Amino acid sequence: MKSKPLFQPLIVFSIPVLILIIMAPPPVLTTLTGKEIKIQTAPVDPTDLFRGSYVDLQYGIESVKLSQLDDSIISDFKRE
Repeated sequence: MKSKPLFQPLIVFSIPVLILIIMAPPPVLTTLTGKEIKIQTAPVDPTDLFRGSYVDLQYGIESVKLSQLDDSIISDFKRE
């Protein structure tokens, strides 16, 4: 009987480890060098028949006042 070489299982088990090592630096780099942003939130606490009680956050940057928009954008919205 031939014995399997040692490097075949080593390759098989090292591939997932290498994938995790490759995936780890971007989030760590973002955490170390990124800027902290504070966003105003408005909590909405609805109850849904299928999801039960949950929290839905609405952010202040989600809504834009008409005075902040360019006139061409407003006319595009009126056309649609």
